[in-house]
Amino acid sequence: MQAKKPQYEIYTSMMDAEIKQVRQLLGTSLDKDASRGAVLEELFRRAPQFSKTLSIHIYAEEYFWLRTGANIVFPASTALLDALHTTPFDKRSADAFRLPFQSFMISIPSGYKIDGLRIPSFLVTCIPYHQTQELITSPFARLANQQKGIFIRLEDSPPDDVSISIAYRDPIGPAAYARTHISTRHIPELLGVEMDVESREQIKRYPNYQDVSDLSEHDMQIQKAMLRLVIGLGAHTLSEKVAFSAGFPGDREPKMIGRLPATFNGLTLSLK
Repeated sequence: MQAKKPQYEIYTSMMDAEIKQVRQLLGTSLDKDASRGAVLEELFRRAPQFSKTLSIHIYAEEYFWLRTGANIVFPASTALLDALHTTPFDKRSADAFRLPFQSFMISIPSGYKIDGLRIPSFLVTCIPYHQTQELITSPFARLANQQKGIFIRLEDSPPDDVSISIAYRDPIGPAAYARTHISTRHIPELLGVEMDVESREQIKRYPNYQDVSDLSEHDMQIQKAMLRLVIGLGAHTLSEKVAFSAGFPGDREPKMIGRLPATFNGLTLSLK
C-alpha cells in the first residue's frame, strides 16, 4: 500500500483574498484584466480609511515577499520544528540569531501543535527597522498608485535596530488575520516571559510585541510559539546548522492545505 502523502498548510495571502472579493463585488464595473495594483487602487478610492488599518501592513509585507524571491520554507519534519522551538537562545543578546531571508513563509505540516496549540503557516519579515518605509510601505503605495504614500509612525530606536514581523491566519477565527511586530532588541526580554494566563499582564510591558490590542490568550500563545520557531531557525542559521534544498520534502509533492501561490520558490529545510 502506498504511503499517505504528507500534508502541509500554506499561508493564504490576505491581499489576494481581498482582491478576489473586490473583483466579485465590483463585477463588470471593473476590467476583468485589471492588475493587482489597479484593484488595490480602486479599493483605496472606495475605502480611504483602509490606509489606517492593520491590513495595510500585512498587504505591504506580502508584496515585499513577492518582490524578494517568494520563498516558502518546508520543514523536513515535525521533529525539526520541535528542535527549533526548543533551541537554546542567549537571552542576554539580540544578536544570537540570523535569519536566512528578509521575507519568507514557513509552511507547517498539517495538524502540528506546540503545547496543544495548532500552529498555522505564517509569513516572516525581518528588515532594518528604519527602512520600513523604503522597503515595505512605499513600494506597496506605488503598486496601488497612492501618490501620497502610506504614513507609518516609527518609534524611537537605535539606528541599527532590526524588526521582525509575523503574520498568520487565525486557525480558529472566522478568516481573521493577526500580526506580531517586534524589535529584535526586545527578544531577550520576551523569551524570558513564560506564556501562561498569569503572565498576560507582564507581557503588556512590551508594547512593540503586538500591533493591535485585545488579542486573546490563544493568539498571544501562538505568537510566542511562532517567535520561538523563528528565533530557533535564526540561531541554527547563525551556527550554520541548517541546510536548504530546492523543492518539497520527500520524494513526491505533499498535499497542500490552502492554495499555493502562482509563483514561489519552494525550499526544504533540514538540520545538518
